[in-house]
Amino acid sequence: MVIENSADSTDNIGNLPYSVNASCPDNSSITVYGDGSIRILYENAQLPPKYHFTDNNTTDDEANAVLDYLAEEYAAKLGYKEPVSYSCVEKSYSGEDMRSYYMYDGSSDIRKNICNHDLSYASFSPDEEGNLSCIWIYNAYSSSTYKGDYLIITSDKAIENLLSGDYYSSVPSDYFKGGKLSDKDIARVSLGYRNTGE
Repeated sequence: MVIENSADSTDNIGNLPYSVNASCPDNSSITVYGDGSIRILYENAQLPPKYHFTDNNTTDDEANAVLDYLAEEYAAKLGYKEPVSYSCVEKSYSGEDMRSYYMYDGSSDIRKNICNHDLSYASFSPDEEGNLSCIWIYNAYSSSTYKGDYLIITSDKAIENLLSGDYYSSVPSDYFKGGKLSDKDIARVSLGYRNTGE
């Protein structure tokens, strides 16, 4: 299927498809969205029994083992030559731990590494039985126009900027001891690009 669109005109944008869906013989389905993101839904894509793949009942070590397996199985299919996997746990509104699983193509170039981490990555989701239920593939490059590079700074420089007061925050300064941010207030530094969905 070929869908053509004139990049010079937005008059027909309301007539463009929101997504294109394909059903596969193994009962999986692939949906490609207008922003370039891809969702692959699986039916009963079992992991070997030794892996414990859940949303909220998997330890860090178990999550790392699952991600190693997923990288082995899917990195090449995703086009990742140097797959980097990570998992994180966030609290739901009800206070329940919710684990997420991610993978991106790593690079020795720090700029490319940060961009891939934040703009071109895959997320993996389990079903209730611990099978692979869904892969979301995000690639902001596919629906973006290059305008230039953001300034990349090191984590040391970011900490220096924070400690000197060079930041914006919704946290009132009187929250900090003495009204000023100290190095003890910084638990972790994560440098990244923000996209329009954040």
